[in-house]
Amino acid sequence: MCPKVESIEQPIMEILSAITKLSPEKITVDSRLTLDLGMDSVQFMELLASLEDRFPIRVEVEDIRPELFFSVGTVLEFVQERLEDA
Repeated sequence: MCPKVESIEQPIMEILSAITKLSPEKITVDSRLTLDLGMDSVQFMELLASLEDRFPIRVEVEDIRPELFFSVGTVLEFVQERLEDA
């Protein structure tokens, strides 16, 4: 993992832990947002807002695709790509 991804991993894990009420130790890069973390649509919207608040990125409507927000790893990749574009 490149240093940038490592620097965003912890904040994203903290966001997910706060939203799902799961301890950070139970959340891994491979955790699936709905199947493993039990996220619903309201929590998903909370995640999008939290990502925009925490990082200098904007999540557009066309970005909201299942393959981009399937797992913690895909969220990390999405944020990393947006940070590189900024």
